[in-house]
Amino acid sequence: MTIKLIPADAQIAAKRGFIRTTAQAYGTALASGISATVILGVVTGEVQLIPTLIAAGVTLVSPVIAGGASYFSILSRGIPADYEPEIQGGEAVVTGLTRREFRESQDDRDDAAQ
Repeated sequence: MTIKLIPADAQIAAKRGFIRTTAQAYGTALASGISATVILGVVTGEVQLIPTLIAAGVTLVSPVIAGGASYFSILSRGIPADYEPEIQGGEAVVTGLTRREFRESQDDRDDAAQ
């Protein structure tokens, strides 16, 4: 029998934080870091290839580093309120939403019912 130092809930929240942060960082990095102008400049020879490849490498690696920072932050500090499972009737409700998103969806559903 093994004793886990980090609760399963915290591990799940950390994985979720990693995925979410990495996806958001890639969305930002790829949109701003790699443009058609830069690609066209490399193809036509107007831009130096080595510095451009280094910049592209940083653009592709930095989101993974940001995701890792999020993962270890959640493991070390505990589950943030946004990642805590919603409890209803004494049982956790697994929705795939953050706590805030879940509450907003419940509020929207209640408003629609009225």
